[in-house]
Amino acid sequence: MALLVVIWELAYAAYWRCLDNSKRLQLNAAEILQAVEAGERWRGDVRLSRSASIHGNLFTLVQPGDTVEYRFDKESVMRRSTRSNRTVCLLNNVRFSGMNADPRRQVRGWKWELEMQSSKKPPFLRPLFTFEAVPNQ
Repeated sequence: MALLVVIWELAYAAYWRCLDNSKRLQLNAAEILQAVEAGERWRGDVRLSRSASIHGNLFTLVQPGDTVEYRFDKESVMRRSTRSNRTVCLLNNVRFSGMNADPRRQVRGWKWELEMQSSKKPPFLRPLFTFEAVPNQ
């Protein structure tokens, strides 16, 4: 009977560990998807822009009939459009966000480097993303 109780407790602990890992995997997958969608939206905004500038943690894109601003502040990336006069939080739990000019031979591109905060300490894998785009000339 004691052996059966020990086996039952081990199986119960393994089940809850698997369930916890499954939930963590689902959260990580959702966070990755959110980061990729934010990156694609940023790339679309850069492609539509005529000019861009950086002032500290504010990245401004001037488009025909609109100005779009991206701001990294307090672990969040925010997007603001002057046309809709609305600010949207694109990403939460951001450790680092940096948008920089990426000059090439013929064109001037832009690069967005993004690091999400890891749920594990120390992280098994660092969630890093890099997006590149070139404005429509």
